Amino acid sequence: MTISFAAIGGMMVQAAAWLATGVLLGLLHFHSLRMNVRCLIAGEMLASLSLQLLRFAVTAAGLTLIARELGALPLIEAAIGLLIARSAVLRRELRQP
Repeated sequence: MTISFAAIGGMMVQAAAWLATGVLLGLLHFHSLRMNVRCLIAGEMLASLSLQLLRFAVTAAGLTLIARELGALPLIEAAIGLLIARSAVLRRELRQP
């Protein structure tokens, strides 16, 4: 069984694409979390609840779509991307006074 370099390169590009998709989904998720906190602080409970539900629905729908259509490996790659986004957002927020 021989695997060509072209096949390996194609797999690497796919892995990078799903990782980037997860990062974008994570950035969207955590940006909306920031907006949600601002709504809570302002006392806008209905807007906060709506945004919370929308945030969870979009994240769950994105990950579910990836899992159902493409399988476990792209789902794992997207989830890792989501964790990378979480780490980046936390690092940025901890630096701000």
